[in-house]
Amino acid sequence: MLKNYLIKCNVDVTVNGDIKKWFDEAKLVGPHNKKGLYTVAIYDADALRFHNEQDAIDFLENLDPNDVTDIAFLNKQGFEKVEPHFVVHHVFYKYANLHMYTDVNPYEIVRVASVKTIYVRPMIAMKGEWKKKVAPGGFCGHVVNQLDQKWSIVSDPTADAIAVRKQKDGSWKSKNGRHILSSIPRKFYDYNF
Repeated sequence: MLKNYLIKCNVDVTVNGDIKKWFDEAKLVGPHNKKGLYTVAIYDADALRFHNEQDAIDFLENLDPNDVTDIAFLNKQGFEKVEPHFVVHHVFYKYANLHMYTDVNPYEIVRVASVKTIYVRPMIAMKGEWKKKVAPGGFCGHVVNQLDQKWSIVSDPTADAIAVRKQKDGSWKSKNGRHILSSIPRKFYDYNF
């Protein structure tokens, strides 16, 4: 299990004296369009990750809220008040799912060697109760309900573990490709690719 710290962002805006939520529990992510401005996203996969809480706190102490694109945008709209709330949130990752273009295969973390190296092994994914609905289109039909896929995913203790290393851009890669840390195992097969 790998422990990381994410920065969650809540933004309240005041409109005609009423406070409205702009973001609720979004995560701060990296520089936007290489301008050094940060943005927010809903998914943990995109979030800025820190190995310890103090690093996240230090980052926040040096962060100007106007360096967050969405907050800068709201300020330019002339709202009465834009109030960002940043919170350091810890999360435990048990999985590092392998993303191959649009397909996803489940991998579980079996050992954390360092803050930059983890070992993972593939899991067994068996099709659950789900029936494809195919509509005319594409080469031999278009699966219209592929987002409803059901899979039963279990550990495979006989599988060999492989190393996954953190890259300079913060992504995780193994010899098989790009892994995304997750709190749940995920399997997805893109029938329409």
